[in-house]
Amino acid sequence: MKKRIIPISVISIIILFILIGYLYLSAMKPIEIAEDIAINIAKKEAQMQTIQKVYTYHGTEAYSVVLGEDQSEQVIAVFIPEDVKKPIVIKNQADGTTEQQIIDMVNKEQNPKKIISVTLGMDGNIPIWETVYIDHQNRYVYHYSYFESGTKRKRYIIS
Repeated sequence: MKKRIIPISVISIIILFILIGYLYLSAMKPIEIAEDIAINIAKKEAQMQTIQKVYTYHGTEAYSVVLGEDQSEQVIAVFIPEDVKKPIVIKNQADGTTEQQIIDMVNKEQNPKKIISVTLGMDGNIPIWETVYIDHQNRYVYHYSYFESGTKRKRYIIS
C-alpha cells in the first residue's frame, strides 16, 4: 500500500504543476497580444525603431505606453488608448522624467518601504507616472506624478 502512495503523490504533484503552468500561460496570453498590438501601432504611428519598454496603465481609462527610439534615435513615449476613438499621444522623453528619476524622487520624498511598480500612463489628457509602493505603516500607496516635471499630482493611501 505504501509503495503505491508515493508514486501516486509524485504523479499528482507533477500534474498539479503542469496545470498551474498552463493556467499561468493562458492568463498571460491576452497581455502579450495587447503589447504586440501596441508595439505595432507605435511603429506605424510614431515610426518607432527600437522598443525599450511597454507599460500597461489602468486608470480612469486604459492605455498602453510604448517607450523606445524613433528614426532620429530620440527616445519617445507613445500613449495608445484602449478606446480607439481617442487620439494617440507622442511625447519626447527629453521633455519629461524617466522611470529612474521618478523612483529617485519617490524614494527621497516619500521614503517607501518597498516600491511595487512604476507605470507610465495618462490621466485625462495628462501624461503621468503611477508609482505603487508600501509605506512604513504597511499601507499601499498610489502616488501619481506629472510626466513633464515629476511633481506630485495626487496620492491615494489604502489601509
